[in-house]
Amino acid sequence: MSKVNTLENYRMPEQAQKILDDYKLTIEDFNRINANSNKTQKEIALLKVIRGKVPTPTTDICKVIPVELVEGTIINSEYANVGEFITKQKYVDDIT
Repeated sequence: MSKVNTLENYRMPEQAQKILDDYKLTIEDFNRINANSNKTQKEIALLKVIRGKVPTPTTDICKVIPVELVEGTIINSEYANVGEFITKQKYVDDIT
């Protein structure tokens, strides 16, 4: 099965990069803080401020989880939620 997308191909939108730059964070810093299950109050507040600055999408989007990851994520009760895998609806209209 071919890869749909990889992080190497991902280019962060300029507006999102500016928000992180304002807080002197890289995307790796943000993801590390976000993934930490023992966030400090300061980290929680920082994530809320950053997320609050991200504009609401103006297009229909949906979550598409690759079939090969379903068992390891959705079926696994250790996961409270599944991040990433967001795309524009028009790109996946033909997926059943």
